Amino acid sequence: ALMLTTCSVYAQESRASVALTTAIYEEEVTGNLDKAVELYLDILKKYPDDRPVAAKTLYHLGLVNEKMGKQKASDYFTRLVNTYPDQTEMVALAKTKLAALDTGPVARSTGITIRQVWTGPGVDAYGTPSHDGRYLSYTDWETGDLAIRELATGKMRHLTKTGTQKQPAVFALNSVISPDNKLVAYSWTNEYHTYDLCLVGIDGSGNRILYNSADKDEVYPASWSSDGSQIAARRYSVKGDKAEIISIAVADGSVKVLKTFEVIFWPYFFYSPDNRFLVYDFPVAENSGKYDISIISADGSGETSLIKHPSNDRILGWTPDNKEILFLSDRLGTWDAWIIQVDKGKPVGAPKRIKPDLGQVSPMAFTRDGSFYFSSFIAKQTIQIAPFDLKTGKIQEQLSKILLGSNSGVQWSPDGKYLTYFTIQVTPAGPGWYRNSLHIFNLGTGEERKLTGDFIITNPRWSPDGSSILFLGLDNSKNNQKDYNGGVYRINVKDGHVTELVKFPPVIDFMRDSWWTRSSADLSNDGKDVFYVNRGKIFMRELESGQEKQLYQNDNLRKSLDLSPDGKRLAFVTENIEEATWSILVMPVSGGEPRELYMFHESGDAQYQIRLISWTSDGESLLLTENKKNVSSLWKISPEGGELQKLWQSDKTISSLSIHPDGQQIAFSTSEKIQEIWSMENFLSK
Repeated sequence: ALMLTTCSVYAQESRASVALTTAIYEEEVTGNLDKAVELYLDILKKYPDDRPVAAKTLYHLGLVNEKMGKQKASDYFTRLVNTYPDQTEMVALAKTKLAALDTGPVARSTGITIRQVWTGPGVDAYGTPSHDGRYLSYTDWETGDLAIRELATGKMRHLTKTGTQKQPAVFALNSVISPDNKLVAYSWTNEYHTYDLCLVGIDGSGNRILYNSADKDEVYPASWSSDGSQIAARRYSVKGDKAEIISIAVADGSVKVLKTFEVIFWPYFFYSPDNRFLVYDFPVAENSGKYDISIISADGSGETSLIKHPSNDRILGWTPDNKEILFLSDRLGTWDAWIIQVDKGKPVGAPKRIKPDLGQVSPMAFTRDGSFYFSSFIAKQTIQIAPFDLKTGKIQEQLSKILLGSNSGVQWSPDGKYLTYFTIQVTPAGPGWYRNSLHIFNLGTGEERKLTGDFIITNPRWSPDGSSILFLGLDNSKNNQKDYNGGVYRINVKDGHVTELVKFPPVIDFMRDSWWTRSSADLSNDGKDVFYVNRGKIFMRELESGQEKQLYQNDNLRKSLDLSPDGKRLAFVTENIEEATWSILVMPVSGGEPRELYMFHESGDAQYQIRLISWTSDGESLLLTENKKNVSSLWKISPEGGELQKLWQSDKTISSLSIHPDGQQIAFSTSEKIQEIWSMENFLSK
């Protein structure tokens, strides 16, 4: 009887723990907060006597309600402290949260509401609400056209008619509705890959080019002056060496440069309601990843520091009454909304925190009634490990193990005992850059070890002996140097020492030559040579001598490159945009004309992509994915050519994939992009 009772208790504890794990997954990985709340409440109902699980459940209920902007957060944290005092670790965390919620300085927090405006398929956050709160401008990515969404009904209509997702893609970006709700300014990317700034009536009439980007610089509207006479815009040089804040006169399209930055980043900026000033944020010195906020006159003269603080501070907007500026700050450990009073373009008093843990959101605009619209963006990358049959292509997803966190670039070690991957972080590591830390996961012990967090990383590859990992990367300590454009690096698995193997040449054409457009490199089996892609060419470099040999050149060369297990052949992908085809090719490492294995004919959809993944460990097959919108297919083909064999299809985009050396397991990461639009209300001074 005792044994049966004990087993029953263990079974209940197991079920409670599994239920909690499922709920946490919905909260932290899937991001479905409503579903998470439902699961957490069900756990409290079913397992109130499992004190460790119940305490953790209450803590997570507090966290979720805090994320959703609901006042119940404090209630759950308090209930945890009072009901489960023996769960000391969770009680300490709850008390810390209560202290953060109840201390400050916090101003006007009572009555603040956070309302979800738009979620689900089709959400685009690169627009603004109209000043009367009736409409929202956005890009319809099914066509690329500029569109208007009626917020009360969800009805939409196109303002442009010539957008297309077929190559060369033509589409609208970064739309801003005028203060009188009559015009929409937007950037138009045309078939010549230039970025014009255009104006169109909110009824779709009178479409015209206000600023013609003949020099192929990029320009994006950001803020209208309240009288509708000027549009402040971001402008980037074609060389990628500077960013500017400019003003464009609506009457004649004349341009005035208001501020120039000798670094590429995405500033936020807004006109003051009285049209006298412009508030903007900018990266501070020494590439720390921190931003400060300043104010300049509307003509670009003078500069006043608004927020200068060791934390990261991003501007959110200038309140409609002209008296306060809203900004985002992580100075208390979470991304909170703060407000500071201003008078005649100068700060008055100390800033006050008004909404804890708002999140790392992006500003859209204020409406006349003082509602602040913002967007949140989640790029989820989920790694799964599942049983796999290479012959049939069957993947048993129901038996898969999920690595929590947002990770990608997964690769098995040669002995199959470890995985390497990089994390996807959303905290800026510098002006315009995001840090990706490289990790190793021990399949036997479950231990995860971080190798480096000082680089922006793509394409990790194990060396044949498993002693090091090759990756393409950008050293964050160097990315403020004008001639630095990243390179190929090798990191020692044992001690984490990083060696630069290849330094890429400086950028000439930002969209073509930036390091992130080249995400493939591989090491020879003896570790003496490195193969990599650079500006439409495949190179082999002898590491000891530094001598290079060009193996292949093709302007249609894409990022995928993989060395066969015997070290004798390279496989890669080319894309012909004009003919809408993708080709899989194989060539000897000694050079020579490549042999085409297969050609894909696609519809010209801009979201279509063929990506070579890898050779199988026996060298008898090549695996590649066909990504179309949000559906991915896994294919197998012989390196001698022939027909494709479809192995598997997923309703999510496969971002990386690796087959275990024994061919019986697969590790893959899927990506999912979630955009949501919210409104924060009832927080301005009366």
